[in-house]
Amino acid sequence: MAKKKFIPPYIGLETIEDVAVLYNRQGDYSIILKCENPVLQYSADMDSYYDFHTLFGNIIKVLGSGYTVQKQDVLCKRQYEPPRNIKSDFLSQRYFDHFRGRTYTDISTYLVITGQLEKSKFFAYDNKKFETFLRNVEKVISLFKGKGLNARLLTENEIEIYLKRFFSINFNRKSVGLENIKVLPEQLKIGQRNVQSISLVDIDEVDFPTVIKPYKEVNIGLKFPVDLLAFLHETPQVDTLIYNQVIIIPDQRSENNKLEQKRKRHSSMPDPANRLCVEDIDRVQVDIAREGQMLVYAHYNIIIASKDDLSKAANFIESSLFDSGITISKQCFNQLELFELALPGNAVNLKEYDKFLTTSDAAICMLFKERLQVTEESPFLTYFTDRQGLPIGIDISGKEGDKKYTNNSNFFVLGPSGSGKSFYVNSKVRQWVLENTDIVLVDTGHSYSGMCEYYKGKYITYSKEKPISMNPFRITENEFNVEKRNFLKSLIFLIWKGANGNILKEEEQIMDIVIDKYYSFYFNPFQGYTEQEKQDMRDALYLDYKANGEDETEREREERQVIKEKVDKLEMLVERGVGGESVNAERAIQNILVEKGYTKEQLYSEEERILMKIEKRIMKKEEALKQITVSSLSFNTFYEFSQQIIPIICRENKIPFNMDNYKFLLKPFYKGGAMDKTLNEDFDSSLFEEPFIVFEIDAIKDDTVLFPIVTLIIMDVFIQKMRLKKNRKALIIEEAWKAIASPMMASYILYLYKTVRKFWGMAMVVTQELEDIISNPIVKNSIINNSDIICLLDQTKFKDKYTEIANLLSLNEVQQRQIFTINQLNNKENRNRFKEVFIKRGSHGNVYGVEVSLHEYFTFTTERIEKDAVNCYLDVYNDFQTALDFFIEDLHESKMKNNKWVIMVNKVFAWYQNNSSIEQIRIATNDGENGLCQFLMTNYRNIIEDET
Repeated sequence: MAKKKFIPPYIGLETIEDVAVLYNRQGDYSIILKCENPVLQYSADMDSYYDFHTLFGNIIKVLGSGYTVQKQDVLCKRQYEPPRNIKSDFLSQRYFDHFRGRTYTDISTYLVITGQLEKSKFFAYDNKKFETFLRNVEKVISLFKGKGLNARLLTENEIEIYLKRFFSINFNRKSVGLENIKVLPEQLKIGQRNVQSISLVDIDEVDFPTVIKPYKEVNIGLKFPVDLLAFLHETPQVDTLIYNQVIIIPDQRSENNKLEQKRKRHSSMPDPANRLCVEDIDRVQVDIAREGQMLVYAHYNIIIASKDDLSKAANFIESSLFDSGITISKQCFNQLELFELALPGNAVNLKEYDKFLTTSDAAICMLFKERLQVTEESPFLTYFTDRQGLPIGIDISGKEGDKKYTNNSNFFVLGPSGSGKSFYVNSKVRQWVLENTDIVLVDTGHSYSGMCEYYKGKYITYSKEKPISMNPFRITENEFNVEKRNFLKSLIFLIWKGANGNILKEEEQIMDIVIDKYYSFYFNPFQGYTEQEKQDMRDALYLDYKANGEDETEREREERQVIKEKVDKLEMLVERGVGGESVNAERAIQNILVEKGYTKEQLYSEEERILMKIEKRIMKKEEALKQITVSSLSFNTFYEFSQQIIPIICRENKIPFNMDNYKFLLKPFYKGGAMDKTLNEDFDSSLFEEPFIVFEIDAIKDDTVLFPIVTLIIMDVFIQKMRLKKNRKALIIEEAWKAIASPMMASYILYLYKTVRKFWGMAMVVTQELEDIISNPIVKNSIINNSDIICLLDQTKFKDKYTEIANLLSLNEVQQRQIFTINQLNNKENRNRFKEVFIKRGSHGNVYGVEVSLHEYFTFTTERIEKDAVNCYLDVYNDFQTALDFFIEDLHESKMKNNKWVIMVNKVFAWYQNNSSIEQIRIATNDGENGLCQFLMTNYRNIIEDET
């Protein structure tokens, strides 16, 4: 067969006004845009498909007749390579190594806009028409950007590279070179690769669905919208696939006239077939008139390429299209011609037998609309996987990236038992530690011991012998403020009333006064009232007496009357008496007044009596207060101080207070009590500098007294840390949050959630029970309403009751559809076991995969048997990272499942510990050529044989 030189259909490429323009052999000019499709894959949003439809409808209308729109979506297989210049440690490196080389499908989208020259014998350059072309291109770019989509013009160099890649169907290799093309009956051979073009529509029949939408629905337990050509992602045994979509916009008047002539021709021959044609044409004309649709010519073809045989891929595409009601063309013998016509800017040369007339709406439905999730632009990235198992980084805070999704970075996490909550939180925290984030974590199940140990954090476990204790009362004068007072008040009421107790308004005010005076007496010991303070007290007490009357008892009144009568008689003697008798009477009056504590004025004048009582009360109170001292700051001294000051406050304000109840319930925390260390021992101040602290309080989770108190103490530790440290901070509370989710604590929780964002902080609550959020108003008002980030793991368990959850969490229908795809997709092949999570930042939500490396798994695991197996290797290698590397390497070499491998390791090591020594394993490992794996497998078989 004679060889023929392949001549590209182009005559030139130049840049005009910063726009690179490509010319074909007919003189038609084209630009190429690199853009992105609007619909995020698996977004579950039907409206987004219609938005795409509106966008391209506007593009077609903006361009108008004389233009060809050629959209090319290139799907090619690539091997994943980790991003460069990211912060990493041993586990991060192993995380990305886990995905390195994983095959995934990448999508690149190009839009070619071609301005057609009017066909004539002579070429005539029309500058005005070309300027209109450039303006229209700018309008198209504006339409994309108006939808928040990226779109940019390719440069001359980029166009040259794109054309070379297209000629060689090479989109997944760095270097590109042109290769020979061999034409075969049903495909091409480009270099060593097979290339086949498949036309989507058989022009002889135009077998299209009667009704077509921009998407189709698939059933994965619920109706779920996907692109009509979503199957392209799954096409087997191809490394490159190009979906070439062409819409040619003809002169509308001319095409409408042709359509009308065709209608008349069919209507002139009345038979069933012609009547159907007339009805079809009538419907099209109505759509054009009513909806403003345009008549266009359309062509769609799929180019597949691979070194392997393409028959399986072609059959898959044909059957997938058939499921959508589309029958492919059986006449694709012009493979070279189809390939040439698919070249960018060459679609204007499509022959009549390769295009068909339709409306713009129908044509747009067949365009590919989906894009993949990509890593966001943010200095604070947390990596999960997309739905095909590829690591992508998202700005989990929702506010530190280029796009702002949230006002705060507080989290609410809901997932039933077994849904993967702990691994989800472990995965996040591991990455946050690398981003210089201080972590304070409150746990009730030892879920984070492995990671805390790996990062050499502080792991604090509550026990009776060594309780989690601190002295929340010990602060400096500058640290005492309204916030601290409210915390201490909450703490006292928590001990006194319990988490669900009822607090009276007067009790709350009394405690405010007590706490204020406690610190006042410590920082500024009471020396007595100033004259101004005394005068203020006199004025206040005088008003009280005048308003309420003299508080004189009947007995006091009778006693005063008796004294008055005695004084009156003696006064008469003074007046009538002479000499010694008058003097004695005067002396007797003075003795009586002194003894009874009166002056003559006070005895006879109510006003004077009131003033006397006021002075006595002030003096008595002053003397009582001088006796009260606060030598140091602790719960012990507060308890003592409050017993002295509360009676004074209550007497002064004439209000009742159950002092006996108060003293009794607070006494266990006082010296000598069962819990006297909890609030009296100074906290380890070095913890404020610790970047990673885990408080494990599982031992007291059923203690209704201690559990909420210790949780509250830890929260206060975080608040102090939050104010001291300048970097990012995160407080993560697992099930312990329930201990303080009471009306009494609502204001404190609300304060924490509203304050944390001001200090570059994040608060996260993790729960697993549906009733936790439905039945607890505190969760809704204080936590959920102040958490802009909602994280939901598998919600299948709650599906029947989900309306209430959706309303509470402000989940729209689209987000609910996304949620119920969690763990439901067919995306498990060639992946480690993983779970999926729905993350909603503000109003923006999506589903991500939590897939970790085996290194991370065996670091995070809380299974005792798995931790023991890793520790066996640690005994041999004496270094955690080295031990873990060998442990995973040997696991792969053994080809055993994780659980069987772990059992084997533990059994062999246990045998050597009981019968010999670990040193023998070290020696055998160093001497053997096959390493520890073969040694373990051989000895395991021997041990099993001996046992049987």
